[in-house]
Amino acid sequence: MILVLKTQIKSNPRYTTLYLYIADHCNRLGWKEKFGLPTTSTMEAIGIGNYNTYKKTLNDLIAWEFIELITKSKNQYTSNVIALVKNTKAKNKGLLLYGDLGVGKTVLFDIIRNIGRDLLKTGSTDFWFSQISTGSFIDEYMNSTNDRSSTFNLKKYQRSKLYIGDRLPEMFNIIKWEGREQS
Repeated sequence: MILVLKTQIKSNPRYTTLYLYIADHCNRLGWKEKFGLPTTSTMEAIGIGNYNTYKKTLNDLIAWEFIELITKSKNQYTSNVIALVKNTKAKNKGLLLYGDLGVGKTVLFDIIRNIGRDLLKTGSTDFWFSQISTGSFIDEYMNSTNDRSSTFNLKKYQRSKLYIGDRLPEMFNIIKWEGREQS
């Protein structure tokens, strides 16, 4: 599955918050194909106080094909009926998520991984993936190049889905190893 979030164009956490709330709501309903999304309680749950902001956020998620609007709410007593858009093609592709520092990329991966762990209980492996930090991955690889008895095996990481985090402190490991390479 390929999902590219271009946060430099629309860098606002309300999109992530609403989408994850919708995914959680769908999960609590037993992963129904179509389900109601009550406007007032959704706005309260995710902390959006202005209806127009909520409506724009929801409409953007629909336009970007993250969710599908099945039936539009007719008045304040009915809910929009929506469905999560399922990408059934190329599930073996990567997920690229990028954005400015502090927008919640790592938190989003942690949430997806936790949902994947719950889905494993139902037999679905679509959202489960291994996780390793950039620093640890580089340390393991670089140590294996200097130590013939190392058990590091790159193929182990190629067998399944893998999330490699890029937190700032780990970037210093790259610099450290680059310095070690040159000496």
